[in-house]
Amino acid sequence: FTCRIPVSYYTGNPGEEGEMLLQGAMDLLCETEQGYWIIDLKSDRATEEELLTRYSRQLNLYAAAVRRLYDKPVLGCKIWSFPLGKAIDVKEEEL
Repeated sequence: FTCRIPVSYYTGNPGEEGEMLLQGAMDLLCETEQGYWIIDLKSDRATEEELLTRYSRQLNLYAAAVRRLYDKPVLGCKIWSFPLGKAIDVKEEEL
């Protein structure tokens, strides 16, 4: 995907003005009647906490892009950890 987002979404600085082009590739975007689920597949040998620290911001940026590109809400984001064998819920950040 490619879409324009406010620079503040990327930097985390709410006072920062302007827009930027965000480009990325989601592993899995699941559409339901109610909205979208974003699933990111990870093979890192890491704890749940480490995965959340590394990738939460990335998934929240994906969610911001989906909201700008489609007319349905994002229902949630999850990391699927192959080594842990489970899905990890990613908390939605205010961007």
